[in-house]
Amino acid sequence: MNSIAACILVETILENHNPLDDISDLSPKQELNLFKAYLWCNQYWTDKQTLDVNIDTPEDLASVLITSQIPYYEVSESKDFISQTLKAVYFFKFCEEDDVFSGYLDLFLEEYGIERWQDYLDKVLGLYVTRTEPPVPSVINIQNRSEIRDVVSQFCIDVNEFSRSDDFKSIREKPVYKLNENSYLLLSINLLIDKLFQGIQFELFRVLKAKQEEYNEKRIKSFDQFRSIYAEQISEKGIFYRALKDAFNDNKYKSIDGQRLKKELVQGEPDFYIRDKGKIYLFEYKDVIINADVKYSFSFDTIKEEILKKMVSNEKSSPKGITQLFNSIVRIKKGDYSKVDNYKSLENCTVYPIIVFTDTAFNLPGINYLLNKEFSRLVETSDLKDKHKVKGLTLIDINTFLMFQDLFREKKLNLSTCLNEYSNYTGNEKKPLHRVDTFNSYIRSKTKGTLLEMPTRVSEELKSIIANRAEKE
Repeated sequence: MNSIAACILVETILENHNPLDDISDLSPKQELNLFKAYLWCNQYWTDKQTLDVNIDTPEDLASVLITSQIPYYEVSESKDFISQTLKAVYFFKFCEEDDVFSGYLDLFLEEYGIERWQDYLDKVLGLYVTRTEPPVPSVINIQNRSEIRDVVSQFCIDVNEFSRSDDFKSIREKPVYKLNENSYLLLSINLLIDKLFQGIQFELFRVLKAKQEEYNEKRIKSFDQFRSIYAEQISEKGIFYRALKDAFNDNKYKSIDGQRLKKELVQGEPDFYIRDKGKIYLFEYKDVIINADVKYSFSFDTIKEEILKKMVSNEKSSPKGITQLFNSIVRIKKGDYSKVDNYKSLENCTVYPIIVFTDTAFNLPGINYLLNKEFSRLVETSDLKDKHKVKGLTLIDINTFLMFQDLFREKKLNLSTCLNEYSNYTGNEKKPLHRVDTFNSYIRSKTKGTLLEMPTRVSEELKSIIANRAEKE
């Protein structure tokens, strides 16, 4: 079944929720009617994608793909719980090591009556590991495991407060339907996997709100407020920095995070800097989202404008994303980076500009193409020397560095090779679909057939959790 049509069908059913008695099975007529309803939902969302355009150029193709897919990409994309687990591990480790958040973590553990955050993660994974592996059941039975019930109950939808919307907001927030005390219906497995890491953030917020805790002398009152604290403090330092260090620190590269760069360069620093001999990788990290009303506008001009605001410059003309990367490249070529890296031929290095993002919508075909055009324009109209040593822009999902970190660390994947191959792949003018393809698609195709085991960092934590559970038992 199509996941988008299925979500439309689920919302239609919830909107017409009724108190009729449960039945053990559907009659043939009821099955036929349900199938007709599903076909109607399929037609409903297909009609919304109908765009009257001619596809003559890569720009035309990008506009069609972005406009038609961006509203539903989050729902249709297959999710994995491994990257979500690793984010959760990084999240807790940051809290453990940070002066302010370690106090928050203590309150969190006290609330749950546990000594270690690993014990809470054990409860959460008890739901995901055993319940989301293929074949995924429609209904999960937790019997009398209260620790699993605590986790799943926070994701249960309240039909009395349900409100249907084009972006599936209600079931994205609550993707589970409670049948009875021990049985729960999964409305969407993709959306449930999404909740693993988000659910942990929400639970920490809930505790802090209940305890009337403050951050920077302001009471923590709303999840949006907590989410901005998370983005400011944890997302970049606790997840992005650690993901890159776990992927590349063992490779003897010159590696400098944004905090140190800021101290030395004062302003205009990238979020991460890695140099491998004569190759420099510059990273900008963007934990930003494309708003739902923009995604569901079905207007390419509106969507493109929002993307440029997030990744080029905002309405106040402040540099974002690719403009920040370009400014950093200018400073490298001027010799400013000798303060942080005394490599003798720094100005002559080849530079690879990279944006690492968190919103999976930026994984859509066409977005890298559009932003690379903007970046190329900045380079071509500048007075930079050796412009051929400035490579094209590449957008990379943070999950790529989480999932493939072992392959990068063990040099089974070489970053410059991947970036050069991707550039050649998308530079083939005879293949329009290649021109607008994503790095995410390329890297998964490149590693197809490679045995991708669970990242070492995840398996180490899971072994520790299992050993601790066995010790208690």
